[in-house]
Amino acid sequence: MVLSEMFLVDTGADITTLPNYARCLFEETPIKCYHEMYGAGGSSRVWKSLITIKLAGEWIPVRCIFTEHDDIPFILGRLDVFGQFNMRFDETEIHIERQG
Repeated sequence: MVLSEMFLVDTGADITTLPNYARCLFEETPIKCYHEMYGAGGSSRVWKSLITIKLAGEWIPVRCIFTEHDDIPFILGRLDVFGQFNMRFDETEIHIERQG
């Protein structure tokens, strides 16, 4: 199954973060145990996982967490992404290309 979802690019986010309801949308199963994570909004239980996303026309594995909340956007964090791709923002678009 291919899921088409927009991610909010967050240069301050350490890791890609997804809402709780998204756990059933990916073929990859989150690790069953949960961890407590802390951020700007306080603490939350999260489940670690590895998902595959398409970025700049390429499928790449990305480590992520699923939160216990449904009211957050899909957030694209730095881990596994920012070291591999260059991102340039202008007034209306984001340009993403593979480094090197």
